[in-house]
Amino acid sequence: MNFNLHSRTNLTRALTAAAAGAGVLALAACGPSPHPAPSASASKGAVAHQALAANDSHVDTPVHPGECASSGLSVQIAPYDAGAGHQYSRMTFTNTSGASCYLRGWPGVSYVAGDDGHQVGGSATRQSGNGVTTVRLAPGGHTYAFIDQPEVTNFPKTSCDPTSVRGYRIYPPDETAAKYVPSPDTQCASTSVGRPRISPVTSDPNGR
Repeated sequence: MNFNLHSRTNLTRALTAAAAGAGVLALAACGPSPHPAPSASASKGAVAHQALAANDSHVDTPVHPGECASSGLSVQIAPYDAGAGHQYSRMTFTNTSGASCYLRGWPGVSYVAGDDGHQVGGSATRQSGNGVTTVRLAPGGHTYAFIDQPEVTNFPKTSCDPTSVRGYRIYPPDETAAKYVPSPDTQCASTSVGRPRISPVTSDPNGR
């Protein structure tokens, strides 16, 4: 078949462009990327941090003026007492902001597990024994709440479903931004038995 000059010129241009494109593809396939994708482990670590930290650095607005925001608090949990098949832990909130604020009522408490920070078992139920008070915190000041956790051995395995947890997700009173406190343990995955109880915040480190 014969091609005219115009057709031959177009064919030459097309072949040249195709060769150049193939060269670019070969270089892209063989050479290092200037912006390598993050490794699987790095991506997993970032997801885990976001899930477990649970908005720890979230800048939130308190429900009521003068309340302590999650972003201006640090939280620690330490063993406090034990007895009659129960473990008691003390939760300490510290005002890390530069302004005074107050807390009143019950923190939200649940156990979390896995890199995604999924909840294990039911959230803590509210304990009202000592009543509810308003606790005012100067910068650097502390307030406390107490967790009453039944031992998993108190319940049949079939109803408790003992499960490894990584720690606590804590919501300060009236807050929607949570804090994460690592505390590896075994707790009931059941939502009907083994749920912890949480006291309202108090200024007394002994819970009285």
